[in-house]
Formats: sequence, structure tokens, C-alpha cells
Amino acid sequence: MKTIYTLFVTFILIQGCLPETDFSLPELENTEPDISVNANMQSLKGAYFQSTLEILTFHADDETIIEGYVISSDAAGNFYKNLIVQDAPEKPGAGIEILIDQSDYYTKFNVGRKIYIKLAGLSMTNNNGNYTLGYLIGNEVAAIPATMIDKNLIRSTSIEKIIPHTKELTQITENDINTYISLDNIQFSDQESGKTYSGEKYDQYTGDRELIQCNNRMTSLLSTSTYASFKSYLISDKKGNLDAVLRKDYYGENYILVINDPSSISFDKNERCDPEYYSCEANPAPGKKVLYFEDFETFKSTNSLSGSGWTNWNANSGNCKYERKLLNGNTFVRISAYETGEENVEAWLITPKIYLDKSNNEVLSFQTKASYDNGAKLTVWFSSDYEGNVNTATWTQLRVKIAEGAKNKESTVYTNSGEVSLDCLEKNIVIGFKYMGGDPVKTSTFDIDNILIQTE
Repeated sequence: MKTIYTLFVTFILIQGCLPETDFSLPELENTEPDISVNANMQSLKGAYFQSTLEILTFHADDETIIEGYVISSDAAGNFYKNLIVQDAPEKPGAGIEILIDQSDYYTKFNVGRKIYIKLAGLSMTNNNGNYTLGYLIGNEVAAIPATMIDKNLIRSTSIEKIIPHTKELTQITENDINTYISLDNIQFSDQESGKTYSGEKYDQYTGDRELIQCNNRMTSLLSTSTYASFKSYLISDKKGNLDAVLRKDYYGENYILVINDPSSISFDKNERCDPEYYSCEANPAPGKKVLYFEDFETFKSTNSLSGSGWTNWNANSGNCKYERKLLNGNTFVRISAYETGEENVEAWLITPKIYLDKSNNEVLSFQTKASYDNGAKLTVWFSSDYEGNVNTATWTQLRVKIAEGAKNKESTVYTNSGEVSLDCLEKNIVIGFKYMGGDPVKTSTFDIDNILIQTE
């Protein structure tokens, strides 16, 4: 036993004396592979289109080779077994996604690494502009098996600095998908204030936070995996610059932005470009008197809304409007662009006139519920001069809390709007609920109930 113990101690001492560099990851190559590129990502996309196939599979003896530069990293867990490469380190013309059965790929395919992609045996598909390479398993393009990765993806010795190409959200096209872009003068929507990247209770698989580019008021979503190491970090309340990989969402409908880690966000300017909300410095504590209340329980049909002084209006003359609904004994109104066939929906539900002359310290509240949330927006406004024409009335937005829901299921919980003081307003007003969406891209469902104004 003494001899065994002595050997063990000697082994530990020898290990402790080894230089630290002996434990670093070894370089897998010292010389540039002798590989000749004979195609590029643009020609690869062209070959896919010419095939007219949903899935294009390259024969095992195909000699096509393209090159690309890695722009994604799974070091922080925001990418998982999907390697994103573009055709140049700066001003790329195309990018693709490569599915690989390898975790922690950043240790081998680090950002900026040039790689050669041998297409032999691989398959390619396209989901609304998101071109994906992988291995055909059954009828799906799946991850390249671990045993085949080194055969199809060969590392170059070259590591280049990736220079994101600066874009306006108004300029983005499908050619930019799977490329590294930079957005200036951008901020998280004020509705996202106080949230984490993807650590909210309703976040499933990803957390999607709305971004607004201040100079054009266009919006996009920052999508963060719920497995990301930074999912519980609070998002910034400032504005500035963001560098990210441009992607399409799971359904191939919306552009989204995906960062490798929070260091890609540089929000250092305090000046924001939030909407101009109505503001009243009065104490919003509600009184006990009820000035106005609507729970929709007396309505027997959608048509009866108009007969009771409500306005239910589609700005584009479409059929997508608010509907009276009854579920589990509760009556409410619902709006959704789902399966309407209307690409651009602007729908308003406007209350009858509410008189404020004979009351004090009026406080508004209501409840909303969101289901199958995929980007449609519900905002709330008031007007003091509405006379039946939405377009000619003066509208001011109210700062309220609107429900957020899961992307793939119906919510069961209502969200309180918070209490909004109306004490600074006089005479009569109407409250307008404005829905902005479109089929099939932004079809979120919103339910509205229990609209209440209390006074002293």
C-alpha cells in the first residue's frame, strides 16, 4: 500500500508541475488544407431553386465545395447545434445555417473561422429565405452526425474579424438572413421595461423582446433562448447600437435578431424615442364610486356592440373585427387576425362616450389576455373629439400594461392594465382599443374584459 501511495503522490506532483499550456485546447491544424473552392453560397442557392425540390440532396461523390466564415457562437448557449456562416467576413452576399450534432462548437468553429464546406452527402432546404444544410434523415434535414462533421466541414487556419454590415430595418431583405448585421439608433420598446432577456414566466423556448429603430419607427424582435446563460439579465432601458445574426423565426414568418452574448449590445444613450403618452400628475388611487363599467355580460352577439354605442371598425374595410365571445361562463371581446386572409389589419373597438364633468379623480383600469402571441399589437388610446370617424379624431395613447402570452397556446390568465388617472380630462371622452396585425405573420389573439372607471 505504501508503494501505491507513493506512486499516486508522485503522479499528482508531476501533474502539478506541468505547464498550464499543456491543458489548453490543441490546434487541430498547422497548415492550410489543400482544398480548392469551386462554388459559393449564391450559386448554391441557385442550384436549390433550379432543382424545384423541397429538399435538395447532394450525391456522395459530388465534388462541390464552398467556403464560409463563422458568425455564430454557442459559448453563451444562445445557439444550439446550428452553425451560422456567411460568405465573406465583411459585406457578405449570403449566409446559410448548418445543422451539426456537436455541442460547444465554439471551441472548434469559433467566430471568424473560415471553413470549407464539402456538400457531398449533405441536404439542403429553404424555409422562407432561411437556407439550411444538414443530413437527410427520413423526410427532414437534420444535424450532420458527429462522425461526419470533420468530413464535411474542414477548418481553415484563417480567422478573420467579422465586420457587421450596418443596416436600417427598412432595408432588410431575405438576402440578409444568416448574416451579421449592425443596427444603430435602436432601443427596446418601453413596453419591455423591467424584463429579462428570456427569464419571464411566459417565455417558452425563447424570449422575444421588441426593438424599435428610432429614426424610422420600424420594429423587430430580439430572440433569446431560455437556455442562454444570460437569460435572467435585465435588458437595457437606454438606446444605442446592436450587432446580431439576422434570422427568421421558427415559423419562417418574421425577421428576428439573435446575439451571441450581451457584449453585442451597446446601449449607452439615455435619450429614448418612446411614444408620447397622456400624462396626468394626479394621484391615480381609485375611489369607490363606479362611473363606468363594462364586462360585456349583457351582450348576446357581436352585432349588439354597435347597437349599444360601441364602434367596431376595420380601417382597411376588412372583416377582421372584435367579436363577442363566451367561454367558461364569462363574456368578453376578442380580436385576432388569424385565418382572416388580411395581410394588414388595423381594427378599433371604441367605447360609447364617457362623461367626466360631474366627477373627480377618475381612474381607468381593464383586463387583457393574450394567446398565440406572435407579434400583433394592442394599444389603448383616448379621444375628446371623436364623433364617429376614427381618422378625423385626435387620439392620445395611454400608458397601460397589455398582456403577453405564449406563442403556441391559449392563455388562461388575465393581466391587469394598471391604474391610469383621467383626472386631467374634462367633458366627455371615448376609449379606443387599437389592434395592429396581419395574416399569416402577426395574428396574436387578445381578449378584453372588465373596463372600469372609478371616481371619488
